[in-house]
Amino acid sequence: DPVFDSKGKIIHKGYGFRSFNTENELGEWNLVEYYCYEDKTIHLVNGQVVCEGEAMLDEEGKALTQGLILLESEWAGGAYKEVRIRPIKGFPEAYRQEVGF
Repeated sequence: DPVFDSKGKIIHKGYGFRSFNTENELGEWNLVEYYCYEDKTIHLVNGQVVCEGEAMLDEEGKALTQGLILLESEWAGGAYKEVRIRPIKGFPEAYRQEVGF
């Protein structure tokens, strides 16, 4: 289950492990979504928020709004299909509220 702070905001802090599993059964594709806007990011797996980040800044302290996009899978190989990249004007409201942006 997700871990929440005293204000109800989801906290996901961990390096190399996950606090809960939102992945589909072996052999089924997962839907992974990354929303990045200004200096914040929200990551979802199969519609569940699994990570959020703030203060995503470059060396000059500016929001990361351009540059390379890297898709990787830590600990194992990865396969990707139907990758779509599109501009957004903000975060979807439900996810923005869930993480407290």
